[in-house]
Amino acid sequence: MGAKRLVLGREVSLKDAGLLKKEAGVEVELFIHGSMCMAYSGNCTISNYTQGRDSNRGGCAHSCRFEYSFDESDQQATFMSSKDLLGLHLLPDYFKYSIDSLKIEGRMKSALYAAKTAKLYNEARSFFDE
Repeated sequence: MGAKRLVLGREVSLKDAGLLKKEAGVEVELFIHGSMCMAYSGNCTISNYTQGRDSNRGGCAHSCRFEYSFDESDQQATFMSSKDLLGLHLLPDYFKYSIDSLKIEGRMKSALYAAKTAKLYNEARSFFDE
């Protein structure tokens, strides 16, 4: 249908991304750094429900990172919060599977954050280009 690049969700494994690239014969773009939302492919409603902010339109309040309880007890936990994606140590695998473009989360981040994070990955990439 003329697609030149697949922009894959954060839940897609590197192995599956590499397979898609090989089988479809198109470029693949994949996240390497940023928040891992508890929603599937970013289809979140909890931020909208708890804060009235639409996370699917850039207004995420990170409600999934708050503490909640299952009952009326005082015991609370962050059971909906996942670990963030820090793919720096996985960089060789991104090269192994020939991922064409690496995505770094930038929405709702400062320009300084985006610049420093991109610089870090760019500098690390130079170790594997040789």
